[in-house]
Amino acid sequence: MLSIWALLRPEKQRTWAERAETVASLRSPFTGDSLRVVSLENREALVTNSGGRFPVRDGIPAFLKPEDLTGDNGKYNHMYQTIGGFYDDIQRVFSALKGFDRDAYFRSYMHRLEVKHGDAVLETSVGTGLNFKYLPRDVKLSGLDLSPEMLANCQRNLHRWDLDADLFLGNAESLPFADETFDVVFDTPSVSAGILFI
Repeated sequence: MLSIWALLRPEKQRTWAERAETVASLRSPFTGDSLRVVSLENREALVTNSGGRFPVRDGIPAFLKPEDLTGDNGKYNHMYQTIGGFYDDIQRVFSALKGFDRDAYFRSYMHRLEVKHGDAVLETSVGTGLNFKYLPRDVKLSGLDLSPEMLANCQRNLHRWDLDADLFLGNAESLPFADETFDVVFDTPSVSAGILFI
């Protein structure tokens, strides 16, 4: 019943104009220039004074350039675009088949981050946001991923869990943030993906 209620509940996305503090911490990952929000015909973008432009699609700023999706990044992005819609289900099935408690597994490594109440936290390769459920409820969450499909699923999960996070489409090798923006930055792709192969 709760899942049905969460799915039917209207989702109100904050605009980036309403996120002044977050926007102040953003930088062009290519030039390091600060960003500001512009809106034209109900479409937002983040722009630099020198003309750099990063569109916001479905509430998520896009900081990728074509060369970010070559080599291994391109290969994994293609895979996650393909399985993104049922990635969480795959993990649940494999956990059940292997007979281990998925929640206990996530908690076993998330507590090692030593996240404190009120911390600003960034997860790179955030995927569908599963790790966010295991952090204190009062932290400021941000997530970055190469896959639009995984980020779309992350948005749905956050809505269902009644959590808020700033999400970004980008490359962890070229982060779009000012120095010292976060108290904790982490990445667990091998741990999360490892469930698929246990």
